[in-house]
Amino acid sequence: MDPAGKASAEDVSDVARALSVVLRRGNLPRVQEQLIKDAGIKIDRAGYWLLRTLSDEDRLRVSELAARQGTDVSTACRQLARCEQAGLVCREADPRDMRAVLFSITPQGRDALARLQAARLAQLARMLAGWNPRDRHTLALLLARFAADYSNITAAA
Repeated sequence: MDPAGKASAEDVSDVARALSVVLRRGNLPRVQEQLIKDAGIKIDRAGYWLLRTLSDEDRLRVSELAARQGTDVSTACRQLARCEQAGLVCREADPRDMRAVLFSITPQGRDALARLQAARLAQLARMLAGWNPRDRHTLALLLARFAADYSNITAAA
């Protein structure tokens, strides 16, 4: 960063390139499928994100879930149906509106999510095993700062 507090164009480009590689690779179907296999569960990538979203909330309507995932309601319904059949989510009537349905993650769904998260952490631990402790700590601090700043900037969008 220059003394005026502005990031150099080269630094911004380097960060953008690195993030692009991480995000593209992390979202590759084969990478996601390997994590699911390592976790020893039977779920698809969409189901994983659905469980992540539901784990952050008590209960959600289909429309709320779709909005948080950036999908349409019909896509969320298909994902929910697969997860419900697998026993990972359950439905109940909305006490505020008996016509509406609320979905929540089941204990089996929480277990599946925990296993997926453990597989992801194990993958990261393998990747960072060759790093010295100071570099790992610095990366953790900087990524947390980056995530917070990114959340703040994108909250207005």
